[in-house]
Amino acid sequence: MTDSALNAVILLTIIDTLGFVPTFKKAYYYPFEEKLSFFIIMIVKDIFTIIALEEYSLTTLLFPITLDVTSIAFIVMVFIRRKVTSATS
Repeated sequence: MTDSALNAVILLTIIDTLGFVPTFKKAYYYPFEEKLSFFIIMIVKDIFTIIALEEYSLTTLLFPITLDVTSIAFIVMVFIRRKVTSATS
């Protein structure tokens, strides 16, 4: 469907990020039901992936960096929601 590797990575990144939206939504309403260890492991995995790359380019970095940014945003959101939810209870 794509004529270049970069376009394929962009498409993959968009699809994967959109697929993460239901997880964000659920965690927003039920922050205590999420196990954050999975997302921490994903961040560490992606950091090792980036370190192991032989060549750095938008094509090789876009997906793992996007995964890290969304995972970090998710963890921060869950911590904030846990704090807010605990304070109002």
